[in-house]
Amino acid sequence: MGQKLKDRGPCVFCGRPATSDDHIPPKTIFGDTKPSNLITVPACGGCNNGCSLDDEYFKQLCLMSGIDGNRAADDVMASFFRSIGREQARGMRRGFYNRVSPLKVVSSTGSILGDVTGCRMEWQRIEPILERIVRGLFWKHTDRRLPEGYGVEWKMMPQPMVNVGEVPLDYLSTFRLMENCPVQSVGDGSVFQYRYMTNPTDPNMMTFRLDVYRAVGFMGFTGRRIADGFMSIYHPRRETIATTATKNLLNSAGE
Repeated sequence: MGQKLKDRGPCVFCGRPATSDDHIPPKTIFGDTKPSNLITVPACGGCNNGCSLDDEYFKQLCLMSGIDGNRAADDVMASFFRSIGREQARGMRRGFYNRVSPLKVVSSTGSILGDVTGCRMEWQRIEPILERIVRGLFWKHTDRRLPEGYGVEWKMMPQPMVNVGEVPLDYLSTFRLMENCPVQSVGDGSVFQYRYMTNPTDPNMMTFRLDVYRAVGFMGFTGRRIADGFMSIYHPRRETIATTATKNLLNSAGE
C-alpha cells in the first residue's frame, strides 16, 4: 500500500499504468471487521473504481447461500441488515428485496419438498468480480499479469440449487483433488480462503478453488484462449441460488 506510484507497474486487470491498489477479494465481504492480511494488487483507476455496487451484490449472493455455524459470516449478515435498514439506504434495500423470490425445492425423484427463499443470479455482475479475483490471485502468486492470449474462466461449485444442470465429473474431481493443496487464508479463513495449483507444463495455466464464508465454492481457471471462446470449459447458467433452508430440506429427504 505504501509503494510509490511509479513503482506500481501495470494494472493486473488491463495492463494500463497502475495508480491504486485493489482488494482481492472485495473487502466488503468481510463486513465491519477487516483482517490484517487483506490482499491488494496494483490497479488503474478505471478498473478499481465503479465496482462497489457489484461487490456488494456479490456479498449478498454469497450470504444468501447459507452460512450456518459461521460466526464471522453471521456478523457480516448482521452488519448488512443494519446498513440496509438505514433511511438513506432505500435504494439498496429495494434492490435486495427485488432479487429475492420464493422457490420450490425439488428432490432428485421430482418430489416437491417445500418452499424456500432464493436470490436471483445476475451473471453480468458476478463474472467481472470473479475474473478480478482470479487475475488478482494469479498476480499474487506469480508477480506478473496474466499474459495476453490467456483468459479466465470460472465455475460455481455444486450446492443444493434449483434450475441447475449436472456438473461434469471432471470438475468435481478437480474440486476434490484440490483438498490436498495448502489452504491460503485471508484472516482466519472463515470469510475467504482458497487453494491453487499450477499446470506443470504451462505456468500460465492455474486453477483456484475459492471458498466464501465456508459455504460458497467457486473454481477459477486461467488458460489459453481459443478461436471459439475459451478452453471449451463447461459453464452452465444458474438462474437462482437458494438459501440454507434448501440444504435443510434436501438433507431431511436424504438427498
